[in-house]
Amino acid sequence: MIRFLAIFERDLRRFIRNPIVIVASVVMPILYLIILGSSFQGELKNLSLAVVDMDSGPYAKRIVELLHAVEAGPKTVRMYHLSDQGSAMQGLRDGIFKAVLIIPSDFSRDVIHGKGGTLGFFMDNAESISANSIRLSILSALSDIKNEFISVREERTKTKLREIELYKKIDYDQTLIPGVVIMAIFLGAMTTGVFNIVMDKFLGIDESHFLTPLTKLDIVMGLVVSGVFITTIIAIFVLFFSSLIT
Repeated sequence: MIRFLAIFERDLRRFIRNPIVIVASVVMPILYLIILGSSFQGELKNLSLAVVDMDSGPYAKRIVELLHAVEAGPKTVRMYHLSDQGSAMQGLRDGIFKAVLIIPSDFSRDVIHGKGGTLGFFMDNAESISANSIRLSILSALSDIKNEFISVREERTKTKLREIELYKKIDYDQTLIPGVVIMAIFLGAMTTGVFNIVMDKFLGIDESHFLTPLTKLDIVMGLVVSGVFITTIIAIFVLFFSSLIT
């Protein structure tokens, strides 16, 4: 019964001596996780936003502070301060920036005089999803432009809506981990048992088994055990690295 360990050891040595197969079995599922996690329903972060402050007034500084809060908190945008409007627009056309926010020189004065003030917002409409995310971040900052402090006590007369989620919220990337692990097991199974059987037949090695005391049961058990062992190790590595990424 111990004779199947010879087949197990041979397959394990063959797998270890093939680094390309090892890297492909581990890296491919992780790439699948990164690509799909960033393409569908993933939260956009670190979108480049160029800010040209031509005002330097109190309310212009207030907007910059609120945008820095968005940059440090949700990390939706990554701000770049420029002094030249032309350089900012050229960077937008070259794809360096996703959007450009221009604060005109009379913005703070208009806000103080009750005129509201107007900001220039140029966005790359070829990527509407990124542009809309930046636009929503700027609108959220504008809504708090005159709020110098946050009240500790809630307003009793204000109607409030308390949101209660029925199920625990799971990040989209984490929902892909089970599929990635299954993909790693599939790749490991293809590169161990089935792959080795095909290569043995191609090289004529399977015929040499008839010269040994190995039975068909020993050969099958050796291939199955080696496949299970290798795929388990690959799945553990993929699960570990996927958990670190997400």
